[in-house]
Amino acid sequence: MLHSSLRAATANLLVCTLLAAACANASSETAADNEARLVGAWQKDLSPQLSQLSPDRRLAAARAGLLGAIIVYRADHRVEMYPPCGAKRDALAAVGLQSVSGAWTLSDAGELTMSISMMGKSQDARASLQWQDEQIVLRDPSIGSMDKFGRYDGPLPPAC
Repeated sequence: MLHSSLRAATANLLVCTLLAAACANASSETAADNEARLVGAWQKDLSPQLSQLSPDRRLAAARAGLLGAIIVYRADHRVEMYPPCGAKRDALAAVGLQSVSGAWTLSDAGELTMSISMMGKSQDARASLQWQDEQIVLRDPSIGSMDKFGRYDGPLPPAC
């Protein structure tokens, strides 16, 4: 009986050691993987179901206010944000802009920071980056918000 308990304890220790090693390796790969996966264009509230619609139907959804801003993360850590159809987009167009741009960083802990510049003013935004299937989930614990983004594959700047 003592022998089987010792074997069980040894097996548990081995499993825990292997899991710890796997988690350590996964976390070192995760930061680079997340960064590579993030590069591209993403649209707020673009669910897997909405992404299956034809471009005309997605445009109708955007015009109806069902889809939000488009954010483009570039491999050189530049970011460009296109506001959604409506008042925010009209306000930006009124000052002669189609988008706002800046820079982004992603920490090893998964914190995404964007510094956006517009008309000489800079604003920082921070959120934790998580993945839910093929969607980005950005959580800002300071204000309790959570936004989901789906991969965008349309023209830039987007039509309204």
